[in-house]
Parts: sequence; C-alpha cells; structure tokens
Amino acid sequence: MSYIQPHRQFTIKAWIGLSIIPALLFISAMVLTAMHGPYYLSHNFDPEYAYLLNSLNLLLGKGPGHTDHPGTSVQIVGAAVVGIRYGLDRVLGITGDGLVTAVLSHPESYLKSINLFLNFLIAVGSFLVGYRVFYFSGYWLFVIVLQIVPYLFVTTLMATTRVMPEPFMLFITYGLVFFLLPFIFNRTYRIQTNRDSVFLGAILGLGVVTKVTFLPLVLLLWLPDTLKRKFYAFVSMVLTFLLITLPIWDKYVRMAQWWTRIATHNGRYGKGEAGIGDLEELIHNLFGLIVSEPIFFIIISILIGGGCVLFWQRRNIKDVVVRRNFLVVVFLFIIIILGQTALTIKHPPIHYAFPSMGIAGLMLVLLLSAPIEISGTMNKLISYGAWIFLVGAIGITAVKANEQIIIAQNSMNNVEYLKNLQVDSYPDCTVAYYYRSSNVSHALDFGNSYAASNFGEKLEEIYSNELFYHIFAQKFQTFTTHLEISEMEMKLANGECILMQGTPFVGDKEKFVTSLILERLDENVATETLYQLIGFKHDDTNS
Repeated sequence: MSYIQPHRQFTIKAWIGLSIIPALLFISAMVLTAMHGPYYLSHNFDPEYAYLLNSLNLLLGKGPGHTDHPGTSVQIVGAAVVGIRYGLDRVLGITGDGLVTAVLSHPESYLKSINLFLNFLIAVGSFLVGYRVFYFSGYWLFVIVLQIVPYLFVTTLMATTRVMPEPFMLFITYGLVFFLLPFIFNRTYRIQTNRDSVFLGAILGLGVVTKVTFLPLVLLLWLPDTLKRKFYAFVSMVLTFLLITLPIWDKYVRMAQWWTRIATHNGRYGKGEAGIGDLEELIHNLFGLIVSEPIFFIIISILIGGGCVLFWQRRNIKDVVVRRNFLVVVFLFIIIILGQTALTIKHPPIHYAFPSMGIAGLMLVLLLSAPIEISGTMNKLISYGAWIFLVGAIGITAVKANEQIIIAQNSMNNVEYLKNLQVDSYPDCTVAYYYRSSNVSHALDFGNSYAASNFGEKLEEIYSNELFYHIFAQKFQTFTTHLEISEMEMKLANGECILMQGTPFVGDKEKFVTSLILERLDENVATETLYQLIGFKHDDTNS
C-alpha cells in the first residue's frame, strides 16, 4: 500500500492532534482508578500492596521479598516515586513522620502517586509513538492505531488503574514500537547498526525483568542483520536483566525454580503434575480467553490471515530484499503472538498475554503498510474497514470495562454495608480479617508477607490490636505473632466477641474452616461477608 510518505513538517494542528489520545489516556486512567475503588479492596490489593512494601524495602537498602515475576523494575520505579513523594511532603511540611511510618500510615496515597506516574509514562509513550509514526508516514490512521492500543482491550485499559507490572509493560511496549517503526517504514526491516542492536536488547531485557511473560518477544533478537549484531543485542538484554535485578541477585535460584515449575507443571503457579495439561482443559481455557478478550483473538486471526495472503501475493513485491525481510518480520510477529497465546492457554488469566496486546497496534500497522500495490478502491475499503474495526473494538472494550466497574462498585457497596453492620450491631467486637478482606491493615499484612515480613513490628505499632486469620495455615495471628487455639478460646471464654470478615467459606473454601464454629451474620453479601466466631471443634479429624 502507498501510505509511506515521510511527513517531517509538524503544524500546530498536528501537535494538537498527536496530543489528544495521550491526554485522554491520562484523564480516563484517573477517572477509572477512582471508580475502581481504593487499593485495599479485595479485588485491588494483590499485588499492589506487595509492590508498595517492596519498593519501601529498596528505599531502606533491603532486597525485595517478592521476586516471582520478577517485577524488580516496577519496584525500582515505585521506590523512586515513594522517595520523591516523601521528600516533597517533608519539604512542604505535610508530614513530620519518618519514611516507614509515613508510607505505612498512608499507603493509599503513595499507591495513587505510583499509579499516577505509571499513567504519565503511558501517556508519554503514546505521544512519542504517535509522533514517530506521523513523522514516517503522515497518515493519521497509523497514528490512531498505535496510540489507541490501551483502548482496544479491557485488559490494557483496566491495567491503567493498577500498580503492578502490566501498566509499566505497556510503557515498555510503546518504547519497543517507537524503536521498531523506522525499520518498518524504511523497508529494510533489519537492524543495521551496533547501537540499535544494543538498544533493542536493553528494551527486551527491561521487558523480561518486568514480567517473564514478555519472553516470547525475545524472538525480536532475530531482527539485527548480522550474527554479530544479534549477539550484541542478546548480550545487552542479559546485562540489562542482570543490572536491574541486582537487588535480588541472591534470589536467582529461587526465581529460576519458580519459573521452572510454572513451565513444566500443568497447574496454576507451578502446581499440579508435570506436563502441559489435559487437551480438553486447554481447549476450555482457550474458549474462556476468547470470551474475555475477543478483539485480541480477532487481531491474531487478522495477522495470520494477512500473513497468508501476503505470502500468496509475495511476487507482487518486486524488490527481492524487501520481500524477504518483510515476510520475515510478519511471520516473526505471528510466531510471537502464537507463542504468547500458547503460554496463556496453559496459565489462563488473560493478562499473561499483555505483552502481545501492547504490540498489537504495530502488527496491524505492519499489515496496513505492506509493500504491495493494490487498487485504489481496495485501499479505501481496507482503510474504512480499519476505522470500523477500531470503533467496534473500543465499543466492546467500553462495555466490558463498564461491567468491571459495576462489579467494583457493587463490591464497594458490600464493604460499606458490612462496615455499617459491624459498627451498628457489633460495635464492641474484634474483627479478624482474612482472605480477600477489604481492609487497609489486611492489605498491609498481605503486602508484608511478600516483603520478607520486614514491617511487622512497625505495623503492630501503627495498627495496634489488629487480628487476622490466615486460611491456608488455618491460624489466627497479629502482624507479628501466631495465636494458639487455646489463646483464642480464652478470649471467647472471657466474653470477647470475635468477628471474621472475608470471602464466604463456601465451596472449595470450606476446607479452611473445618476446626471453626462460625455463624454467618449476613447471607446476602456474595463477594465478602461477616461471620461470628462461636468456638472450635475438637475431634480426632481436626485435632
């Protein structure tokens, strides 16, 4: 198609046009974040509070306790934001507390600051990609396709409300797209300088550090034109990984074992038996993923179909070098996105396909800019089809995002109802928070468990007399101390009222309370409820 028209003159209208979508991204992210509720809510605190407290660990010169993703890059960004925010608060006289006390006393405020910065990075990435593609093509369809990627999928859109690897990964994929655009539009499709090879490796290394699901994109190491430059890119990727993961260098073995379990076992998070899983289950997972993100799978189909058509029509690409290199890149993207899909089918949460979603816009632009001459009428039809597809995709994403917001709003209403129930009817009772309980102290306890438990004593000092029930260990505890059953029985014998708030103990959750005698205080709250602890069972099966 004949869309490649370098456009190096930028008018004021062009600058304004390039800024609209990035500005909308930033504003909509703030609105959605507010609507999605506080980070301590049951659907929000994992992994936010783990990243917050591990960022605090870094500021204190301690290694992070959470290395699964490994996510070190997000922890470093979080540490920078927390440090700057705290420094400004001290200078402005907003706080006189020490760093740890300030963060643990106001975790929501610091999480919002990190989220705001991540969304600023996303907006900047969107603007720079738009600038780059307009510079090379002068074609507004390409600009919008690349800038609007977060609106194409509910997974990417709702990621802007979070503090976790995905929003930072969106910024990284924008950086990757920015870097690759020149090699698409100059028709060489190969990287021909040592500097660019090193830069490509650095971006890929940053992506893998952020989340290991970025690994399929490592196939882009094939793009450098010589074996030597491929080696430079590979070394740059490895060095970037090692540099950013310096805070967790002593946990490499544990991290490698975690990744190995995930890769070789058929259960979630490395559980289950060795193998890839039952075929029927994999097919079931695939259909579930398609339902959750239909646009992503439509783009996969478009990419595969377009690749087949281009291969069939390859003789219409007159330049042999351009033909070879273009087809190499198209099929490289097909392999990447199929590899990402296969990885996600085995571990079905759709956010594991996030890296491929981030470069989905580039895949579409790659097909739309194919160096093949077709009729002007067909050009127009393809262009109109692309606009219709974008509008339809945004519409579907808006509907699905609204569904998630409604769920979040209902959850907030439920939490408020339980809070009022406890305050009005059981004001003198102690609440033991457990799995998926919407409470700041519970969220902090969760985060602390993934931060090497470095903040238990300080949390005990700030949030005194808090009580938790860890369902997997089936034990009651404070921030620092496990409580024996005899201690809990003594509390009940002394007339102390103990409530428990969290996800209902029904279905597969019943096994976590086999030793407890509970009375449910409300039967109408589905996502989170309130129980009163009556006593403990003492039979042979539960002793």
